[in-house]
Amino acid sequence: MKNRVSLIALLPDELTAAKAYLRTLGLEIQDVRQANLKELDIPVTPTVLLVNDSGAVEHAWVGKLPPDKEAEVLRTIE
Repeated sequence: MKNRVSLIALLPDELTAAKAYLRTLGLEIQDVRQANLKELDIPVTPTVLLVNDSGAVEHAWVGKLPPDKEAEVLRTIE
């Protein structure tokens, strides 16, 4: 059985602006939320977190990823 993956984008901007920004990047993420990234201990963007059903972070990738790390993210969620 394939893993079930849900994408959630957290941005500090107001939701309308955040969704517009994601569209300029070619990203159509359905679940976009406004959040204070400092309060969540997210010091750098972009940050990709793989969180399990219990809410525990299983993997984290911080900063702009080179192609080999992007491939690692995709392998991890397959």
